[in-house]
Amino acid sequence: MIVLHNVLPHLFGSLALIYDSSVLFREDEIRRIWARFHSLNPIDAKSARPKLPVTTVLAMPELANNPFKYRIIRYFSKSAKQMEFLIPPHVPSNQNDIPAQYYTSVIQRPEMLQRMYFEFDDFINMFSVFSSRAMLDTKSAAAFGIYDFTEDRAIDVVDIQCVIMTALGSSFSAQDTLHIARDIMQVADSDGNRQLDVLEFARILKRIPEFMANFQIDFDF
Repeated sequence: MIVLHNVLPHLFGSLALIYDSSVLFREDEIRRIWARFHSLNPIDAKSARPKLPVTTVLAMPELANNPFKYRIIRYFSKSAKQMEFLIPPHVPSNQNDIPAQYYTSVIQRPEMLQRMYFEFDDFINMFSVFSSRAMLDTKSAAAFGIYDFTEDRAIDVVDIQCVIMTALGSSFSAQDTLHIARDIMQVADSDGNRQLDVLEFARILKRIPEFMANFQIDFDF
Protein backbone atom coordinates (compact mmCIF):
# COMPACT_ATOMS: atom_id res chain seq x y z
CA MET A 1 0.00 0.00 0.00
CA ILE A 2 1.11 3.56 -0.66
CA VAL A 3 1.72 5.74 2.36
CA LEU A 4 1.35 9.40 1.46
CA HIS A 5 3.92 11.60 3.22
CA ASN A 6 5.01 14.89 1.49
CA VAL A 7 2.61 17.82 1.40
CA LEU A 8 1.68 19.27 -1.98
CA PRO A 9 -0.41 22.33 -1.07
CA HIS A 10 -0.02 23.83 -4.54
CA LEU A 11 -1.70 20.74 -5.99
CA PHE A 12 -4.30 19.81 -3.40
CA GLY A 13 -4.99 23.18 -1.78
CA SER A 14 -6.78 22.91 1.55
CA LEU A 15 -6.78 19.12 1.27
CA ALA A 16 -3.06 19.03 2.09
CA LEU A 17 -2.92 15.46 0.76
CA ILE A 18 0.56 13.99 1.01
CA TYR A 19 2.72 11.51 -0.82
CA ASP A 20 6.27 10.18 -0.96
CA SER A 21 8.69 8.45 -3.30
CA SER A 22 6.76 5.18 -3.05
CA VAL A 23 4.03 6.70 -5.22
CA LEU A 24 4.52 5.37 -8.72
CA PHE A 25 3.20 8.41 -10.53
CA ARG A 26 4.77 11.70 -11.61
CA GLU A 27 3.34 14.94 -10.28
CA ASP A 28 1.49 15.65 -13.53
CA GLU A 29 -0.05 12.16 -13.38
CA ILE A 30 -1.16 12.68 -9.79
CA ARG A 31 -2.82 15.90 -10.93
CA ARG A 32 -4.74 13.96 -13.58
CA ILE A 33 -5.74 11.22 -11.12
CA TRP A 34 -6.94 13.94 -8.76
CA ALA A 35 -8.98 15.42 -11.63
CA ARG A 36 -10.45 11.98 -12.37
CA PHE A 37 -11.37 11.57 -8.71
CA HIS A 38 -13.19 14.90 -8.70
CA SER A 39 -14.86 14.23 -12.05
CA LEU A 40 -16.70 11.35 -10.35
CA ASN A 41 -18.50 13.87 -8.12
CA PRO A 42 -17.28 13.02 -4.62
CA ILE A 43 -19.41 13.67 -1.57
CA ASP A 44 -18.51 17.03 0.03
CA ALA A 45 -16.25 17.92 -2.89
CA LYS A 46 -15.15 21.17 -1.22
CA SER A 47 -14.28 19.57 2.13
CA ALA A 48 -10.78 18.74 3.32
CA ARG A 49 -11.37 15.02 2.73
CA PRO A 50 -13.86 14.49 -0.10
CA LYS A 51 -15.26 10.98 -0.48
CA LEU A 52 -16.50 8.86 -3.36
CA PRO A 53 -19.35 6.42 -2.69
CA VAL A 54 -18.13 2.93 -3.51
CA THR A 55 -21.11 2.50 -5.81
CA THR A 56 -19.54 5.25 -7.95
CA VAL A 57 -16.18 3.46 -7.92
CA LEU A 58 -17.85 0.16 -8.85
CA ALA A 59 -19.47 1.86 -11.85
CA MET A 60 -16.15 3.05 -13.29
CA PRO A 61 -15.69 1.49 -16.76
CA GLU A 62 -12.41 -0.12 -15.69
CA LEU A 63 -14.13 -2.00 -12.83
CA ALA A 64 -17.74 -2.40 -13.94
CA ASN A 65 -17.21 -5.80 -15.58
CA ASN A 66 -14.47 -7.08 -13.29
CA PRO A 67 -15.79 -10.13 -11.39
CA PHE A 68 -13.59 -9.21 -8.40
CA LYS A 69 -14.72 -5.59 -8.20
CA TYR A 70 -16.40 -5.99 -4.81
CA ARG A 71 -13.29 -7.55 -3.31
CA ILE A 72 -11.17 -4.81 -4.90
CA ILE A 73 -13.16 -2.03 -3.25
CA ARG A 74 -13.19 -3.98 0.00
CA TYR A 75 -9.39 -4.16 -0.10
CA PHE A 76 -8.63 -0.56 -1.04
CA SER A 77 -11.32 1.32 0.89
CA LYS A 78 -10.22 2.14 4.44
CA SER A 79 -13.85 2.58 5.44
CA ALA A 80 -14.63 -0.92 4.14
CA LYS A 81 -11.74 -2.43 6.09
CA GLN A 82 -13.24 -1.07 9.31
CA MET A 83 -16.41 -3.09 8.75
CA GLU A 84 -16.62 -6.67 9.95
CA PHE A 85 -18.66 -9.34 8.23
CA LEU A 86 -21.74 -10.50 10.06
CA ILE A 87 -21.98 -14.25 10.62
CA PRO A 88 -25.15 -15.44 8.90
CA PRO A 89 -27.76 -16.63 11.41
CA HIS A 90 -28.60 -19.87 9.59
CA VAL A 91 -25.15 -21.47 10.10
CA PRO A 92 -23.08 -22.24 13.19
CA SER A 93 -20.76 -19.51 14.47
CA ASN A 94 -17.72 -21.58 13.54
CA GLN A 95 -16.22 -19.88 10.49
CA ASN A 96 -15.31 -23.21 8.92
CA ASP A 97 -19.01 -24.07 8.68
CA ILE A 98 -19.93 -20.95 6.71
CA PRO A 99 -20.50 -21.76 3.02
CA ALA A 100 -18.32 -20.11 0.38
CA GLN A 101 -21.41 -18.56 -1.20
CA TYR A 102 -21.77 -16.32 1.85
CA TYR A 103 -18.34 -14.75 1.39
CA THR A 104 -18.85 -14.15 -2.33
CA SER A 105 -22.13 -12.29 -1.72
CA VAL A 106 -21.86 -10.50 1.63
CA ILE A 107 -19.80 -7.59 0.30
CA GLN A 108 -22.51 -6.88 -2.28
CA ARG A 109 -25.24 -6.26 0.27
CA PRO A 110 -26.70 -2.73 -0.10
CA GLU A 111 -26.48 -2.08 3.63
CA MET A 112 -22.72 -2.65 3.46
CA LEU A 113 -22.12 -0.73 0.24
CA GLN A 114 -23.97 2.31 1.56
CA ARG A 115 -21.48 2.61 4.43
CA MET A 116 -18.33 2.43 2.29
CA TYR A 117 -16.51 5.21 0.51
CA PHE A 118 -13.18 6.01 -1.16
CA GLU A 119 -10.95 8.88 -0.13
CA PHE A 120 -8.29 10.10 -2.53
CA ASP A 121 -5.49 8.06 -0.97
CA ASP A 122 -7.63 4.91 -1.41
CA PHE A 123 -8.21 5.92 -5.02
CA ILE A 124 -4.56 6.53 -5.91
CA ASN A 125 -3.49 3.38 -4.06
CA MET A 126 -5.79 1.37 -6.30
CA PHE A 127 -4.43 3.06 -9.43
CA SER A 128 -0.85 2.45 -8.27
CA VAL A 129 -1.17 -1.23 -7.32
CA PHE A 130 -2.80 -2.13 -10.64
CA SER A 131 -0.28 -0.09 -12.61
CA SER A 132 2.28 -1.87 -14.78
CA ARG A 133 4.95 -0.06 -12.73
CA ALA A 134 4.04 -1.76 -9.43
CA MET A 135 6.52 -4.32 -8.10
CA LEU A 136 5.74 -8.00 -7.65
CA ASP A 137 5.70 -7.73 -3.85
CA THR A 138 3.13 -4.94 -4.02
CA LYS A 139 0.91 -6.83 -6.43
CA SER A 140 1.17 -10.15 -4.60
CA ALA A 141 0.22 -8.48 -1.28
CA ALA A 142 -2.84 -6.94 -2.94
CA ALA A 143 -3.80 -10.20 -4.63
CA PHE A 144 -3.53 -11.98 -1.28
CA GLY A 145 -5.84 -9.42 0.36
CA ILE A 146 -8.36 -9.54 -2.47
CA TYR A 147 -8.44 -13.34 -2.61
CA ASP A 148 -8.65 -13.71 1.18
CA PHE A 149 -12.45 -13.75 1.09
CA THR A 150 -12.73 -14.99 4.66
CA GLU A 151 -10.40 -12.19 5.83
CA ASP A 152 -8.50 -14.35 8.30
CA ARG A 153 -5.06 -13.48 6.85
CA ALA A 154 -4.66 -16.87 5.21
CA ILE A 155 -5.72 -18.41 1.91
CA ASP A 156 -7.50 -21.70 2.55
CA VAL A 157 -9.79 -24.02 0.61
CA VAL A 158 -12.83 -21.79 1.17
CA ASP A 159 -10.95 -18.77 -0.20
CA ILE A 160 -9.83 -20.71 -3.28
CA GLN A 161 -13.38 -21.92 -3.77
CA CYS A 162 -14.58 -18.29 -3.58
CA VAL A 163 -11.99 -17.23 -6.16
CA ILE A 164 -13.16 -19.95 -8.55
CA MET A 165 -16.83 -19.13 -8.01
CA THR A 166 -16.19 -15.41 -8.52
CA ALA A 167 -14.10 -15.88 -11.65
CA LEU A 168 -16.30 -18.52 -13.30
CA GLY A 169 -19.75 -17.65 -11.98
CA SER A 170 -22.19 -20.53 -12.27
CA SER A 171 -20.04 -22.57 -14.64
CA PHE A 172 -19.42 -25.11 -11.87
CA SER A 173 -21.48 -26.28 -8.92
CA ALA A 174 -20.40 -25.50 -5.37
CA GLN A 175 -19.39 -29.14 -4.96
CA ASP A 176 -17.28 -29.02 -8.12
CA THR A 177 -15.50 -25.85 -7.02
CA LEU A 178 -14.83 -27.39 -3.63
CA HIS A 179 -13.14 -30.40 -5.24
CA ILE A 180 -11.06 -28.13 -7.49
CA ALA A 181 -10.10 -25.93 -4.54
CA ARG A 182 -8.96 -28.94 -2.52
CA ASP A 183 -6.84 -30.17 -5.42
CA ILE A 184 -5.21 -26.75 -5.80
CA MET A 185 -4.49 -26.53 -2.08
CA GLN A 186 -2.94 -30.00 -2.07
CA VAL A 187 -0.46 -28.89 -4.73
CA ALA A 188 0.21 -25.40 -3.35
CA ASP A 189 0.44 -26.15 0.37
CA SER A 190 4.12 -26.80 1.01
CA ASP A 191 3.97 -27.21 4.80
CA GLY A 192 0.80 -29.28 5.05
CA ASN A 193 -1.20 -26.90 7.26
CA ARG A 194 -3.99 -26.58 4.64
CA GLN A 195 -3.58 -22.85 4.19
CA LEU A 196 -1.23 -20.31 2.59
CA ASP A 197 0.16 -17.32 4.41
CA VAL A 198 1.19 -14.17 2.56
CA LEU A 199 4.80 -15.36 2.10
CA GLU A 200 3.80 -18.78 0.74
CA PHE A 201 1.35 -17.07 -1.58
CA ALA A 202 4.03 -14.68 -2.85
CA ARG A 203 6.43 -17.56 -3.53
CA ILE A 204 3.79 -19.26 -5.67
CA LEU A 205 3.14 -16.09 -7.66
CA LYS A 206 6.85 -15.67 -8.36
CA ARG A 207 6.65 -18.96 -10.27
CA ILE A 208 3.79 -17.66 -12.45
CA PRO A 209 5.37 -15.31 -15.03
CA GLU A 210 2.04 -14.14 -16.41
CA PHE A 211 0.80 -12.91 -13.02
CA MET A 212 2.38 -9.45 -13.33
CA ALA A 213 0.81 -8.82 -16.72
CA ASN A 214 -2.58 -10.20 -15.70
CA PHE A 215 -2.82 -8.33 -12.40
CA GLN A 216 -3.22 -4.97 -14.10
CA ILE A 217 -6.04 -2.54 -14.73
CA ASP A 218 -5.46 0.29 -17.19
CA PHE A 219 -7.21 3.11 -15.38
CA ASP A 220 -7.82 6.16 -17.54
CA PHE A 221 -6.35 9.43 -16.31
